Amino acid sequence: MRRVVNNPFGTSKLTRTSTPKIEVPPAPRRLDFERLLCDAIAKEKLVSLKYPGDIRAREFEPGVVFHSSKNRDKINVGGCQIINPNEIGENMTPHYFEVGKIVSLTVTDKPFVVRERIDIFDARYANGIICYFKKG
Repeated sequence: MRRVVNNPFGTSKLTRTSTPKIEVPPAPRRLDFERLLCDAIAKEKLVSLKYPGDIRAREFEPGVVFHSSKNRDKINVGGCQIINPNEIGENMTPHYFEVGKIVSLTVTDKPFVVRERIDIFDARYANGIICYFKKG
């Protein structure tokens, strides 16, 4: 969006104004998925999940399930994405997913090794942690 700004010298110039950011409400909570993710963390198992638009399932190592620091009603899971067959170059990367947007979720029999210790005092967890990987 552009608007005209008059300056004291009688000429005008165009300046850009910022577009207001539209706040997207969180997806509805999926307590069943939250329980599955916490179970996978406790049993140290990888999960297989699909996010909107995924054709094939991703392998993900969950490490923490928590309330978003920006919106307490939004529940996220953080961990390491082991394999994403939908995007080249997105393997072995830290990743966060909104739990309510996950389309499908399965706990696998594959064990995991958490690559990072969860810092429960990190500001992103300020609204509360539901469960996290405690060993290490």
